[in-house]
Amino acid sequence: MLRLLCTKNQSTKRLFKKKKKKKKKKKKKKKKKKKKKKKKKKKKKKKKKKKKKKKKKIFILFPTTH
Repeated sequence: MLRLLCTKNQSTKRLFKKKKKKKKKKKKKKKKKKKKKKKKKKKKKKKKKKKKKKKKKIFILFPTTH
């Protein structure tokens, strides 16, 4: 009886401890990663849009001059 009680207590304690630790770590890591990715994507999109607009203007100018 004593052995069974001991093992049950240990397993439940370990489970609770593990769950709490994992949740805290995951939340912190996810938040940091998301913020970094969003910033990088925004910068890249802005640069691409500017380049496309410049190219279109050049293409339109050539046929009108000829």
